[in-house]
Amino acid sequence: MSKYFEEKVLVNRIQLPIVVYLDGIGFGKTLEDKPVRDYEVHRALIEGCKKLISYFNVYFCHVVSDEVNLYLFRNIPYRGGEFNVVSVSATILSSSV
Repeated sequence: MSKYFEEKVLVNRIQLPIVVYLDGIGFGKTLEDKPVRDYEVHRALIEGCKKLISYFNVYFCHVVSDEVNLYLFRNIPYRGGEFNVVSVSATILSSSV
């Protein structure tokens, strides 16, 4: 079974500079009682950006509506492992919302 999943894991290496785009489409379940463009939601995404900046040493983090963009120019975590960068970024952001 584990061999099956190992074959499905993305092993691409990404190079700097890069923008990691995190779309808030999955926040719908968590935010059922709030509109996506709610001020509290925006503040939560900003807090998530702060965590990402701290964790990844991100150069710049930008919030628009329910989207977060991370600009990585100087260093890239996890030796540039695409799967790791995307999944850990999404996990950190989701924990803030």
